[in-house]
Amino acid sequence: MNAVILAAGVGNRLRPFTEQHPKCLLTFGGKTLLRRHLEMLEGTAVRKITVVVGHLRDQIAAEVERIHIRQPVELVYNSEYTLGSALSLLQAQGALGSVTALIMDADLLLGREMVNTLVSSAAPSCLLADGGLIDTGEEVKVVVRSEGTVCELGKLLYRGGTVVGESVGLYKFSPEAGQALLGALHDEVTRNPRIEYEAVMNGILETIELHYIPTGKLPWIEIDFPEDIERARREVWPLIKDELVTY
Repeated sequence: MNAVILAAGVGNRLRPFTEQHPKCLLTFGGKTLLRRHLEMLEGTAVRKITVVVGHLRDQIAAEVERIHIRQPVELVYNSEYTLGSALSLLQAQGALGSVTALIMDADLLLGREMVNTLVSSAAPSCLLADGGLIDTGEEVKVVVRSEGTVCELGKLLYRGGTVVGESVGLYKFSPEAGQALLGALHDEVTRNPRIEYEAVMNGILETIELHYIPTGKLPWIEIDFPEDIERARREVWPLIKDELVTY
């Protein structure tokens, strides 16, 4: 299994922090988000990690140099990082389509159990969905068919189905689904380089079988705004800070 961490974006909504630092270098308990992600992945079936960088990439490269884990970590550069996130995912094409791949956003604060739940799932392709959705219009919502497979993924919804929650930003794609995703990424970024990767995933849901896994009460947060940092420190960090790195 491979893993792809998307860490190229500018993070304009987190200024002034992101004027000087990449968002993935936010620290909680003395560890950056990126360090937490890499250490969590070390204890899983992941054998290679690709980090897609762009904004202030040298700082991310320096942080990776300071982190020692068993798996090789490759940095790939998206020179068009100010455009859509689909371009960043496409830069990691070497990690997709040949083996199962884990795809995750770098701006997440979450615990190891959430990552392990996805990695160990019997479903070849799946995502994590938080049923405690509060829809402000910013959330990527997960819609499922009656048999439970995902039929729509996006902030705006157009198809029928049941909304089961918000996508966490953590996905697992089988080699076959990864090939379909790669083909769609190539096609879509040619037409619209500003497209987000979730929209590309949404476009292939008729051709792949993507399952969802409820997060239950597992704590997590995506950090987009300054108030998210405060909420992360107040509500999420206290619940995961005692996790020990034992690998």
